Amino acid sequence: MDAAARAVVLATGLREAFPALPSLRAFYGTDVHSCVECDAYDKAGQPLAFICETDDVVDRALLVGAWTDDLVVYTNGVAPVTGEGRTRLERAGIRVDARPLADLEGDRDGMTGVRLADGHVEPRSGAFVRPVWHADLDWVDADLDRDEQGLVRVDRLGRTGAPGLYAVGDITPPGPQQLIVAAGHGASTAAAVHRDLVGGLEDLRDAVQ
Repeated sequence: MDAAARAVVLATGLREAFPALPSLRAFYGTDVHSCVECDAYDKAGQPLAFICETDDVVDRALLVGAWTDDLVVYTNGVAPVTGEGRTRLERAGIRVDARPLADLEGDRDGMTGVRLADGHVEPRSGAFVRPVWHADLDWVDADLDRDEQGLVRVDRLGRTGAPGLYAVGDITPPGPQQLIVAAGHGASTAAAVHRDLVGGLEDLRDAVQ
């Protein structure tokens, strides 16, 4: 059944793709996290791992390393780390292990380590992981202005370049946000939609009169 609307808000969120470790999802949200700002405080001072396969590995590792003196960065043989990048990490006391990974170790009580493909197990009580995020918006039949990451560019109130079409939350720059930030964006966009619709009705009344 077809339906028509004067305003549509895109709030689909993002799809996460993680490094291919069989047990990662089992620990995600308890001992493994992706948001440093949200969860690093609870892991402060613990022996941690940072698993990252993207080229922003150094900058993100430094964020995690601010919360612990015992951090190992695992690039899984994928993420590039330049000589300058290694120097920055070494100065922060952060180790880099470029060997391929096999899985995470642990049980119902929690994560206990990182197992490498060569069989070595490094004891770790928690980890942060760098997902790759995808905005799945190919189904939207509109000319969206999207940045190099595929995120929808909007004004400060969530308006896209298409009349009546709005976007909020993680599908807009800068991408993944803390919940309170995304909720605030949604609230301001909802108010803008209401104002725009009321303004449209007033324009219609003026035209009729």
